[in-house]
Amino acid sequence: FLLIYSVFCVIITELINTSIELVVDLITKEKRLRAMLAKDVAAAATLIAVIQSIVIAVIIILHRLNIV
Repeated sequence: FLLIYSVFCVIITELINTSIELVVDLITKEKRLRAMLAKDVAAAATLIAVIQSIVIAVIIILHRLNIV
C-alpha cells in the first residue's frame, strides 16, 4: 500500500505542478524571474515526489529479496 500511496503522491504533485504552470502562463506572457521561479519550484516538488517513490520501491524490492 505504501508504493501505491507514493505513486498517487507523484500523480497529485504532477497535477499541482501543471496547474501552477498554467496559471503562471495565464497571468504573464513575458518571461519574468518570479514566474520562472514558481514553475521551477513546482517542478522540483514533482521531482522530489518521484525520487521518494523510487526510494520506497527500492526498499520494498530489497525487503522482498531479503537483502534488507
